[in-house]
Amino acid sequence: MKNDKDFAKLILGIILIFIGGMIFLSTFFNISIPIFKTIISFLLIYLGAMILLGKKTFFIVNEKFDGRKKDHLVLFSSTHIDASEVEEYKTLNIDVIFGEGKVYIKKGMNCKIYSTSILGQITTPDGENITFGSKDMKIGENPDKGVTIIATVILGTLEIVEK
Repeated sequence: MKNDKDFAKLILGIILIFIGGMIFLSTFFNISIPIFKTIISFLLIYLGAMILLGKKTFFIVNEKFDGRKKDHLVLFSSTHIDASEVEEYKTLNIDVIFGEGKVYIKKGMNCKIYSTSILGQITTPDGENITFGSKDMKIGENPDKGVTIIATVILGTLEIVEK
Protein backbone atom coordinates (compact mmCIF):
# COMPACT_ATOMS: atom_id res chain seq x y z
CA MET A 1 0.00 0.00 0.00
CA LYS A 2 1.18 3.55 -0.70
CA ASN A 3 0.34 4.86 2.77
CA ASP A 4 -1.72 4.26 5.88
CA LYS A 5 -4.80 5.97 4.42
CA ASP A 6 -4.90 3.47 1.53
CA PHE A 7 -4.47 0.58 3.99
CA ALA A 8 -7.31 1.94 6.15
CA LYS A 9 -9.56 2.26 3.08
CA LEU A 10 -8.77 -1.33 2.11
CA ILE A 11 -9.57 -2.64 5.60
CA LEU A 12 -12.77 -0.57 5.81
CA GLY A 13 -13.85 -1.81 2.38
CA ILE A 14 -13.26 -5.44 3.32
CA ILE A 15 -15.17 -4.97 6.59
CA LEU A 16 -18.15 -3.37 4.81
CA ILE A 17 -18.24 -6.14 2.18
CA PHE A 18 -18.07 -8.77 4.93
CA ILE A 19 -20.88 -7.09 6.91
CA GLY A 20 -23.01 -6.86 3.77
CA GLY A 21 -22.40 -10.55 3.11
CA MET A 22 -23.37 -11.44 6.68
CA ILE A 23 -26.61 -9.47 6.40
CA PHE A 24 -27.34 -11.16 3.06
CA LEU A 25 -26.73 -14.63 4.51
CA SER A 26 -28.83 -13.99 7.59
CA THR A 27 -31.70 -12.52 5.54
CA PHE A 28 -31.97 -14.99 2.67
CA PHE A 29 -30.56 -18.22 4.09
CA ASN A 30 -31.56 -17.78 7.74
CA ILE A 31 -27.95 -18.18 8.92
CA SER A 32 -27.43 -16.43 12.23
CA ILE A 33 -24.19 -14.42 12.40
CA PRO A 34 -23.55 -11.96 15.29
CA ILE A 35 -22.94 -8.81 13.24
CA PHE A 36 -22.13 -6.44 16.13
CA LYS A 37 -19.59 -8.81 17.69
CA THR A 38 -18.00 -9.34 14.27
CA ILE A 39 -17.65 -5.59 13.68
CA ILE A 40 -15.98 -5.09 17.07
CA SER A 41 -13.64 -8.04 16.48
CA PHE A 42 -12.56 -6.67 13.08
CA LEU A 43 -11.94 -3.26 14.64
CA LEU A 44 -9.79 -4.83 17.35
CA ILE A 45 -7.86 -6.91 14.81
CA TYR A 46 -7.19 -3.76 12.74
CA LEU A 47 -6.00 -1.82 15.79
CA GLY A 48 -3.81 -4.72 16.89
CA ALA A 49 -2.20 -4.90 13.45
CA MET A 50 -1.49 -1.16 13.56
CA ILE A 51 0.19 -1.51 16.96
CA LEU A 52 2.29 -4.49 15.87
CA LEU A 53 3.38 -2.71 12.71
CA GLY A 54 4.37 0.32 14.77
CA LYS A 55 2.23 2.67 12.73
CA LYS A 56 0.33 4.33 15.56
CA THR A 57 0.79 5.46 19.15
CA PHE A 58 -1.73 5.64 21.96
CA PHE A 59 -2.72 7.93 24.78
CA ILE A 60 -1.13 11.20 23.70
CA VAL A 61 -2.23 14.00 25.98
CA ASN A 62 -0.64 17.25 24.77
CA GLU A 63 1.90 17.50 22.01
CA LYS A 64 3.51 20.08 19.76
CA PHE A 65 3.58 18.96 16.16
CA ASP A 66 7.04 19.46 14.65
CA GLY A 67 6.66 17.17 11.64
CA ARG A 68 8.85 14.30 12.87
CA LYS A 69 6.04 12.20 14.30
CA LYS A 70 3.26 12.33 11.77
CA ASP A 71 0.89 9.50 12.80
CA HIS A 72 -1.34 9.88 15.85
CA LEU A 73 -4.02 7.47 17.04
CA VAL A 74 -6.34 8.59 19.80
CA LEU A 75 -8.11 5.57 21.27
CA PHE A 76 -10.36 5.89 24.33
CA SER A 77 -8.51 9.09 25.32
CA SER A 78 -8.10 12.73 24.37
CA THR A 79 -5.31 14.74 22.81
CA HIS A 80 -4.37 18.29 21.94
CA ILE A 81 -1.92 18.77 19.07
CA ASP A 82 -0.46 22.22 18.41
CA ALA A 83 0.52 22.58 14.74
CA SER A 84 0.36 26.38 14.73
CA GLU A 85 4.11 26.98 14.46
CA VAL A 86 4.81 24.69 11.49
CA GLU A 87 5.19 26.73 8.29
CA GLU A 88 6.75 24.26 5.86
CA TYR A 89 5.32 21.26 4.06
CA LYS A 90 4.48 18.60 6.67
CA THR A 91 1.77 15.95 6.97
CA LEU A 92 -0.20 15.17 10.12
CA ASN A 93 -2.31 11.98 10.19
CA ILE A 94 -4.69 11.81 13.13
CA ASP A 95 -7.14 8.96 13.74
CA VAL A 96 -9.65 9.30 16.57
CA ILE A 97 -11.54 6.18 17.67
CA PHE A 98 -13.83 6.42 20.71
CA GLY A 99 -11.90 9.52 21.79
CA GLU A 100 -11.60 13.27 21.56
CA GLY A 101 -9.01 15.37 19.79
CA LYS A 102 -8.21 18.99 19.18
CA VAL A 103 -5.73 20.27 16.58
CA TYR A 104 -4.59 23.89 16.74
CA ILE A 105 -3.50 25.72 13.60
CA LYS A 106 -2.49 29.36 13.18
CA LYS A 107 -5.18 31.66 11.80
CA GLY A 108 -4.67 32.07 8.05
CA MET A 109 -1.78 29.58 7.81
CA ASN A 110 -1.31 27.57 4.63
CA CYS A 111 -3.10 24.29 5.28
CA LYS A 112 -4.94 21.47 3.51
CA ILE A 113 -7.43 19.42 5.52
CA TYR A 114 -8.77 16.04 4.41
CA SER A 115 -11.36 14.87 6.92
CA THR A 116 -13.45 11.70 7.08
CA SER A 117 -15.97 10.88 9.79
CA ILE A 118 -17.87 7.67 10.42
CA LEU A 119 -20.49 8.07 13.17
CA GLY A 120 -18.29 10.73 14.74
CA GLN A 121 -17.88 14.48 14.52
CA ILE A 122 -15.21 16.64 12.96
CA THR A 123 -15.46 20.41 13.37
CA THR A 124 -13.48 22.27 10.71
CA PRO A 125 -12.06 25.80 11.12
CA ASP A 126 -14.94 27.25 9.08
CA GLY A 127 -17.39 25.90 11.70
CA GLU A 128 -18.83 23.03 9.68
CA ASN A 129 -19.59 19.77 11.50
CA ILE A 130 -19.03 16.52 9.62
CA THR A 131 -20.79 13.53 11.19
CA PHE A 132 -20.79 11.05 8.32
CA GLY A 133 -18.80 11.49 5.16
CA SER A 134 -15.79 13.52 4.18
CA LYS A 135 -14.74 17.06 3.38
CA ASP A 136 -11.60 18.48 1.84
CA MET A 137 -10.67 22.11 2.39
CA LYS A 138 -7.79 24.48 1.76
CA ILE A 139 -6.83 27.43 3.93
CA GLY A 140 -4.41 30.25 3.22
CA GLU A 141 -2.88 31.83 0.13
CA ASN A 142 -0.78 28.83 -0.92
CA PRO A 143 -2.14 25.72 0.87
CA ASP A 144 0.02 23.30 -1.16
CA LYS A 145 3.13 24.57 0.63
CA GLY A 146 1.72 24.30 4.14
CA VAL A 147 0.65 21.61 6.58
CA THR A 148 -1.55 18.76 5.36
CA ILE A 149 -3.92 17.34 7.98
CA ILE A 150 -5.49 13.96 7.26
CA ALA A 151 -8.16 13.33 9.90
CA THR A 152 -10.29 10.22 10.38
CA VAL A 153 -12.85 9.93 13.19
CA ILE A 154 -14.82 6.82 14.14
CA LEU A 155 -17.28 7.20 17.04
CA GLY A 156 -15.35 10.16 18.45
CA THR A 157 -14.86 13.90 18.03
CA LEU A 158 -12.12 16.03 16.52
CA GLU A 159 -12.00 19.80 16.44
CA ILE A 160 -9.60 21.72 14.19
CA VAL A 161 -9.26 25.20 15.65
CA GLU A 162 -7.55 28.35 14.39
CA LYS A 163 -5.75 30.22 17.16
